[in-house]
Amino acid sequence: MQLYVNDVFSLHQRLVRVLYCSGDLVVFFHLDAKPREMPFSLLISELQEKILSDEARRAEDPYLFTEQEINEKKLTKAKRRLDCITDIVNTPECLYRTSRLKLVKAASERTGVSTKNLYNWVRQYWQKGQSLFALFPNSHKCGGKGQKRKDTSTIGRPRIGSDCENQGRAPEIKGVVLKLFRIVTDQYLLTKKAPGPSYALRRVQSKYKDLYPDSEEKNLPTLSQYKYFLQREIDIAEKLRKQTSRHDFDNNIAPLIGSSIEKAMGPGSRFEIDATIADVYLVSDKDPSLIIGRPTLYTVIDTFSRMVVGFYIGMESPSYVVAMRAIGSIFMNWQVYASSIDLDIPSDSLIEAGLPDTLHADRGELLGHQIEMMSSVNSVIIEYAPPYHAISKGIVERYFRTLQAKFKPFVPGVVEGVTVKKRGGKDYRLDAACNLTEFKQMIFSSILIHNNFHEIGKYVRAEDMPRALPPIPKVLWNWGLQNRTGRLRQPISKQFKIALLPRQKVTFDDRGIKLFGVYYTCQELFRIGWLHRHASAKRPKNLEAAYDPANANKVYLYVNMKQLEVWECNLAPHSREFLGRSFWDVFLINKERRKITAKSKQIENKYIRESEDFVEELTKKALERRLQLPCKSKQAKISAIDGNKKKEVDEARKERLIENDDSPSNESADIHLLPTAEFDDEFDLPDDVDFLFDDED
Repeated sequence: MQLYVNDVFSLHQRLVRVLYCSGDLVVFFHLDAKPREMPFSLLISELQEKILSDEARRAEDPYLFTEQEINEKKLTKAKRRLDCITDIVNTPECLYRTSRLKLVKAASERTGVSTKNLYNWVRQYWQKGQSLFALFPNSHKCGGKGQKRKDTSTIGRPRIGSDCENQGRAPEIKGVVLKLFRIVTDQYLLTKKAPGPSYALRRVQSKYKDLYPDSEEKNLPTLSQYKYFLQREIDIAEKLRKQTSRHDFDNNIAPLIGSSIEKAMGPGSRFEIDATIADVYLVSDKDPSLIIGRPTLYTVIDTFSRMVVGFYIGMESPSYVVAMRAIGSIFMNWQVYASSIDLDIPSDSLIEAGLPDTLHADRGELLGHQIEMMSSVNSVIIEYAPPYHAISKGIVERYFRTLQAKFKPFVPGVVEGVTVKKRGGKDYRLDAACNLTEFKQMIFSSILIHNNFHEIGKYVRAEDMPRALPPIPKVLWNWGLQNRTGRLRQPISKQFKIALLPRQKVTFDDRGIKLFGVYYTCQELFRIGWLHRHASAKRPKNLEAAYDPANANKVYLYVNMKQLEVWECNLAPHSREFLGRSFWDVFLINKERRKITAKSKQIENKYIRESEDFVEELTKKALERRLQLPCKSKQAKISAIDGNKKKEVDEARKERLIENDDSPSNESADIHLLPTAEFDDEFDLPDDVDFLFDDED
């Protein structure tokens, strides 16, 4: 068996070091030796048996010194110690107890060092590798940082700036004072609205005065004592965690333990989408005197390359519909969009994007069953950020700040901190001057500059990325397509557009399917019999239809969600008033109609109420009149009904005869003779030729 000095073995669950080898004998020393523990010996054959029986095995040396641990002061001390024990450790007899005692005493007389220190240095020399570095002082074990001092005397310097004879003496930080410090710290300092150490100390002093009323001000606990207590016993991480909310701590204070790019293998692997309200007020394109408010910005960014692949700029509030428009812009022709806002861009500044593998979004507008259709149709994984955890999509969040920094110094109407005149501020909303089209031009040009020329300062490169590769989004995008993910997936056009549309539950009746008060029909509905007016015509429930908010002329009815069977339904004749309108128009019309209906109902209820009061009054009079009638038997009343009815009909007929009496009167009537005309016997059609071509005309 081959052995070397300083080899380390694990023997009976303890580490030992080889100090000496001679023939068949090996001398070891425990690395965790106790103060009086000394070397021991084994035969090489015994060591081999222990290795074969798994009682011993080679191990790593725990005492390996680095250059960072070496300094001049430690090196000087180590040389002095080695000079003192050189005569001991260089003699093989030092491994035996009787000889070692003589050597230690001789070295002590020669150097003047106590035998205790010499024994400690020899053990340290054996434990740490029998070299100069093994005798380095254990300075890391010196002191008692964060530990309580055992000294009972007053700790700390005297007070400065007070009369030395009457400067007082603060109580020691133990017992009641220590308990007060802990109670007040938990009650006032480790809270969300911590007032500060000075306030907490005043609370300590107040409670201390309650316990010891005779204490003078100069003998109360001091601020230095309280700060020393905080430094010694309060962990900075615990303090920050308790003084801030969980969301604020996670987003702004907690250490960053990873990077977003670790989850992205290449372009299209992971997109991040988010929305914000721009910090600027705009005016109307048609009438610049009208302030229309703050626009909404949506951006879709590729995590790997930081490329902006989709966006939305408009006045609609953040919602599922607007988010889908931002996702749909991934496949939009950006040159056509630039022409619509009066911009001319080169074709080489554009990129062709596709569907991502994962879409990371907020839990707001994209949380729910609406987005599941797009996910299932196009195999896109929807990944949601935890609530109030904006750091999970830090790339798109940080880009919003960069994007708005481009126009804030120059554009009027930017949101500022103070608007109240009493505080010296002005209403920045009145400074609005840019319209929506101009704002779109600013943002779109900033997006193009970012994609084509912006260099990402803190981009985390992978191992296989060339060092000469500039961290520009478009360059990273093209490199990733060639070396990482390959070609991005393109969606099925019609299915993708329908999948992006919002969906709503519909109802059935005889006029068709009803969505937002508007009726739709299609040939499939008539053919399958769902609109037939018969009890046997069973109509399904819980069906949904996708709709385009900008076009109320048609909807898409999902007949089978699992098989993605969709029927296109057009506007029914009963709802022809909504032809050519949007669903926003439908909402406004229905809202106005509800207002008119509510107002008409109020008027109708008034007259119905008056009619009911009138009927009740007549009924009351009839009942009172019945009480005054002579008593008759029930049989007599019932048997006389037919005769009474006939009599009532005869009287009604007589009244009608009198009203319509046209009998002749005795006065003579005046006779007027009408002029007679002579008629020819012929009955030919009239001829107006002579009249039309008369010479006098």
